[in-house]
Amino acid sequence: MRIPAVALTCLFGLLPVSGNAGQGRSFPGPVSADVVEVVDGDSIRVSAHVWPGQQILVSIRIRGIDAPEMKARCASEKGAALAARARTASLVSSGTVVLTNISGGKYYGRMLADVSNV
Repeated sequence: MRIPAVALTCLFGLLPVSGNAGQGRSFPGPVSADVVEVVDGDSIRVSAHVWPGQQILVSIRIRGIDAPEMKARCASEKGAALAARARTASLVSSGTVVLTNISGGKYYGRMLADVSNV
């Protein structure tokens, strides 16, 4: 009966550490990524090359850009959102980008990163 008590002590001792893993961290990059979709003027979905032979699909909010929302109710804002998405698409038209200064944040599940062309 002593082994389960030791195992539980070890398990509960690790919970606070694992619960905070990755929070508040940033990764300088660079990470090469293929653009999968331009979501709007400040967000893209990419297939990031994280390790040799390994890729992850991730949503990126482009640092320093705050574009109008695609779900706008106002016609002029919707037009501006479409123009912003078209401009972002033209800037990443090569299909491959480099992500740097990568971090998490308050952006609804998206990572925040600087994005540049290859």
